[in-house]
Amino acid sequence: MPRTRGFTLLEMLVVLVMAGLALMLAVQAVGQYQRAQASVLQVERAGREYRLGEAWLRSAVGGLQALEGTGFEGDAEGFRGLTLAPLMAPQGVGVEQAWRRVFATDGGWALAVTEEGRDYVIVLREAGGLRFSYLDADGAWQPQWPPALGEHAMLPEAVMLQIDALDPAAGPRVLVA
Repeated sequence: MPRTRGFTLLEMLVVLVMAGLALMLAVQAVGQYQRAQASVLQVERAGREYRLGEAWLRSAVGGLQALEGTGFEGDAEGFRGLTLAPLMAPQGVGVEQAWRRVFATDGGWALAVTEEGRDYVIVLREAGGLRFSYLDADGAWQPQWPPALGEHAMLPEAVMLQIDALDPAAGPRVLVA
């Protein structure tokens, strides 16, 4: 009897096994891509939050005003004062603002800003510690404002936020506003 054209059962099984292996490899590659994308998005989001917090801090410190009866006070934990550059209130209107360091829910540190009775929290990922310092007119950094001794202005020349890394080898980041 002459042989008819077509595939044998064995040939079909080999093709199905090869197609199954190719599909399995494709699914693994898609899973790896999704995990890598999630990791990149997390890092990008953390960088965006850090830049937003940095911009807010620079703006608030740049807008600080020294008016009678509304003194500026600060220590290593945070500071409070009157700013013309609030986060959410209209710009140019003096608003009492308090910046302080707080523990974040993930075990790291965050900056908390209180303005007009509302709190805003800026999580600083990879922060092992936060510390504020204040520059006096002589160019010396003070751990508190007003300094304990001597004549001083109502406002410091600059405010420094030192962000210690969780990894000591990375070294601290310093933000001066």
